[in-house]
Amino acid sequence: MVTYTFDGETTLLEFVSMDIADQDTILELASEYGLTLMSDGNGTYYYFPITWSEQGTVAGDAGGTTVYRNIFDYTDENGNDISWEDNVVTWDGGFKVYVDVEEEYPINYELEEIFVNPGDSMVYYGFGIISDGTVDATTSAFKGTILFPEVTAQLIDLTIGTDGVFSMTDLAGVYNAEFLNAYLNGDTTSSPDVRFAMYMGDNSTFDPTTMGVDTSGNGFGTVLDMLLDIADEDTVTALAEEYVNMTAMERLIILSL
Repeated sequence: MVTYTFDGETTLLEFVSMDIADQDTILELASEYGLTLMSDGNGTYYYFPITWSEQGTVAGDAGGTTVYRNIFDYTDENGNDISWEDNVVTWDGGFKVYVDVEEEYPINYELEEIFVNPGDSMVYYGFGIISDGTVDATTSAFKGTILFPEVTAQLIDLTIGTDGVFSMTDLAGVYNAEFLNAYLNGDTTSSPDVRFAMYMGDNSTFDPTTMGVDTSGNGFGTVLDMLLDIADEDTVTALAEEYVNMTAMERLIILSL
């Protein structure tokens, strides 16, 4: 039996205790309903959505008389309707059911998860390298490629063109956003990615797991950052509608990288 609670800033007004099906059943349901296998830092999972009803009326009995009551109501202290459609919004939820917890590794490339608002500019976004201390993370150089999924690529713009990628540490290197910049400017044959190779200017060895800088204020030290602009609210809304098959939580995660 599982009892779910939100974080410390949210209080549950009502909850239901329930049992979750076994893994074989989960896999069968995922196949039957075409659920997409996704992953995050905790492993691979299927997302089973739970949604609010649409506003409307439902029949009920009042002393032998059939009456129709609103599915949703929100009234003030005097019982006056504050207008549900104009003042209240619902957010869908669901279950992330993990079917294969990822194996832990000594050295991890970790992309940030940040929250942004429509129209934000000069947003720092990057990645860090984190070690559990069980192996020596010293290196003479490291490289990689960050790929922006289609929906996220449409959400952003490089603040300062192809120079919008830079190191926040003492590391030197090559940071190539040319392909992402071409994609953002309409070249759909280009790959929406950022490629990098980083090293010390004097070619000495270093430990990148100790060099991160927390640019976003979330305790996550990044060794490489990009400066991005976020699309306006109309564009964000249009993207959410275009990818309407996603749940509200999935949209939030993808749109905020």
